[in-house]
Amino acid sequence: MYTNDSPTTMEGDFDYPHCPCNSDSTVNCRLKFSEMFDLYNMSDFDISNTELLVDRDIKVTNLKRVKLVTINDDTKLDISAYFDNMIFLFSFEVLTNGVYGDKYTIDASLQYHTSSNTLECIVNFNYSISLVKEIQFFQIECPSTIDVLNLYENTSVVILKNTSLYQINKIQFGQYGTSYIVMDYPSNNKILEGCILMEITKEKEICLLCGESYQLIEGQCVRVVEYCEFWNLNGICTLCVNGFVLNDDRECISSDNCSIGTITECYKCRNGYILNNNNCYKEDKKHRNKL
Repeated sequence: MYTNDSPTTMEGDFDYPHCPCNSDSTVNCRLKFSEMFDLYNMSDFDISNTELLVDRDIKVTNLKRVKLVTINDDTKLDISAYFDNMIFLFSFEVLTNGVYGDKYTIDASLQYHTSSNTLECIVNFNYSISLVKEIQFFQIECPSTIDVLNLYENTSVVILKNTSLYQINKIQFGQYGTSYIVMDYPSNNKILEGCILMEITKEKEICLLCGESYQLIEGQCVRVVEYCEFWNLNGICTLCVNGFVLNDDRECISSDNCSIGTITECYKCRNGYILNNNNCYKEDKKHRNKL
């Protein structure tokens, strides 16, 4: 049974169960799960000074807090926990989730697939992720929010599914160092809105490919105005398609009488209207018959 007492000296790996070292932060206490079971109920214990070692597929429930969770490659961990700044250590480096306080997040799972260099997880939380320098290609398949991606140069990262990215922390980028990030959902790119493919250098981030409803202008994605036919170099709509006119916000709106123009100046009227001083007036049938 777990107790709240801690030994004064302990080192190495220990089979379950063992003391969680709650009161002694100087002891490097590790908990290794026995191969006898696949499901472990942690009974709401706070083991903040303990490292969990996960070397095979298991499920852990009712875990409040833990110092660190180390997960072997190609090993799936199903877990229900508080996720209160919890740290997960993989061979690709570290994932740290945000603060959630005193409530459980249930039915979460994490696994790193070495065959595809993919981190797969089923959980909805904010997290930061750090990659080791040696990784050149990495995929993230976690439909959540990446607060910070700590990235080395010469790395390509593909972010799959409905995952948002808010910040990139560049680590040891040289003058000519370059990395690339691909976003499966460009609308979730909070660094360069609407961008699918980003080029990351020491000095800046530029977009190389925009998503649907965006156009690429000088390394930025500019949202396409619906029903717009022509834009200027700044991505601002200058002319709408036939039957739509520009309003004061440079948006294209439908017009009953003008085919080409703006809400204040029409250049070509619809059928049944005549143009006079850049305004469209309904055509007089008697006048038309005389002509």
